[in-house]
Amino acid sequence: MADAVPIRVRVGDRDHAVLCSSGMLVDELRYVLGSAFEVDAQQIAGLVSDEGVCSPLSLVARDPGAFASGAYTLLVKPEAFAEPAEAPPQQPTPTPLATISGAANLNAVDVDEAMAILREQADESGRLDKAAFVVGLETAMGDARPPQGRAALAALFDVIRSRTAIHAACRVPPDCVRAR
Repeated sequence: MADAVPIRVRVGDRDHAVLCSSGMLVDELRYVLGSAFEVDAQQIAGLVSDEGVCSPLSLVARDPGAFASGAYTLLVKPEAFAEPAEAPPQQPTPTPLATISGAANLNAVDVDEAMAILREQADESGRLDKAAFVVGLETAMGDARPPQGRAALAALFDVIRSRTAIHAACRVPPDCVRAR
């Protein structure tokens, strides 16, 4: 991470140094900035210099060294700080984790054996698509595999893919997870 540089960003009276590496994904930078300032990441558009120059996040991610000197203000869409409209109450829908919990007993799986199988299923860069992930864990489960286990394992893949930031850091395609 030799090319990572801190960029000073502020919102109101809050000020943070955000570490940025050239070539990092724009969504990764947007997520870090959103977390640092407790702003919805989808509302972040870029940075504004003290001179009033607006820069998109894609430029910051491509060449963070150009932003290493000076301080910048977070540029957000106007609706970022608007009061949310009250939504009508909705019935809770089962999460993918609820689908998984009763369908697949992963306690019977030896973790080292499962990881070895998943590594075998992965391509040379360590990527697993959903089918390879499901087949690998089914193999590791052996006789403990319930009939509805395939759907549960596919849901587990989706949970892992949606809840980890490792994809951005490792440039793993959005339809894959990392096995090593």
